[in-house]
Amino acid sequence: MPEENDPCQEMPRILAKLAGRRPALFLDFDGTLAPIVPRAADARALPQAVTAIGTLRQAGMPVVLVTGRARADLVQRLASSGLEPEGLLIAGSHGYEIEGSGIASPPVANAETRARLAVAFEPLRQRLAHFQGTEIEGKAFAIAVHWRHADPNDVPAIEAVIDALVREVPGLRKTHGKMVFELRPDVAWDKGAAVTWILAQWDDPLIMPIFIGDDVTDIDGLDAVRVGGIGIAVGSAIPPGHAHYRLPDPEGVARFLGMLGTFSVQT
Repeated sequence: MPEENDPCQEMPRILAKLAGRRPALFLDFDGTLAPIVPRAADARALPQAVTAIGTLRQAGMPVVLVTGRARADLVQRLASSGLEPEGLLIAGSHGYEIEGSGIASPPVANAETRARLAVAFEPLRQRLAHFQGTEIEGKAFAIAVHWRHADPNDVPAIEAVIDALVREVPGLRKTHGKMVFELRPDVAWDKGAAVTWILAQWDDPLIMPIFIGDDVTDIDGLDAVRVGGIGIAVGSAIPPGHAHYRLPDPEGVARFLGMLGTFSVQT
């Protein structure tokens, strides 16, 4: 792997790698297109990122949003950001909710998977009710426990509640991200699997995937494009060794997308 330089400084090398290929963007949302904000409902993609994505789409570049958010939630955030979701391929709930562009839903997105989470939601809500500042978000294929506004001293106890529920309810596992724990189905599916699934259905040897994400939940996506693609980490949460390049923040992502858009229009 390269030394994770800023891709904006490496555009000649990147453009050379893309020569004769069809780049396809796989983008996380929070922390990648949109700065992290105290309330998840207030997240908006940066205007310059919205403009760049519009340019790339007009040039015919496939754009996929791969997010931990529920698909319906992301559609609302995109609309609030001024980014038209119509025609975008969206892989919500860490890739369980795939819809758009004729891509079939993955086999793991079934009623049995949903039922496992439904059993856990109410017990989890009751057991965490006395922890001030926690927010429980039920998604189609995950339950997120946000603790950004909780007392930091309570976080170990909050995690212990989740661990206990994982032991009690078969078929679940705990994952974590930036100030969030999640209960997910204990199946081999994640953002990386979703990227691989989409690429397999496109079945186009000329496509070169470019994955951009900022959190540990994006590591699987970066690993999926390590060979045959371009992986770009954002910020410092993702440890070295998973990405080819690294950008400092969503502003850097917007700058890179703008540069990529200039290349796409010229070609």
